[in-house]
Amino acid sequence: MESAPLTQAYDHAQAASIATHASDHPAAITAHTAAATSFANAASTTTSPEALRTLALLATHHTTLSNLLVSPNPPPTITDADISADAEAPISTSAAVAELRAKSSSTPPTAQQSTSRRTPSTTSLPPPRRMP
Repeated sequence: MESAPLTQAYDHAQAASIATHASDHPAAITAHTAAATSFANAASTTTSPEALRTLALLATHHTTLSNLLVSPNPPPTITDADISADAEAPISTSAAVAELRAKSSSTPPTAQQSTSRRTPSTTSLPPPRRMP
């Protein structure tokens, strides 16, 4: 006797998880694809809007996981901006510290930079309620 589509989908999803953790990518791709198909088939067995929404999300999720395993991220491309950023001369640590100190001394102090480190007063808060 054949299992219900939802049971099959759960079994395929579990197999996909195990295969993914074992780094068996071909088996994980197959299991994720089968899980997505089974979740889509399970949607035909219900009329509940919430169940249909959940099954559609699960089918989409497993399709996405399968596609990610099929085509991993391509290597990043090097742009002209990356090349020009690498061409700049490195700055020494002491020069960087001096530059940061010069920037911080030239900015005027703000209201947030008060000398007191105490927390603001809580007189505006109502007292806590006592339960009977």
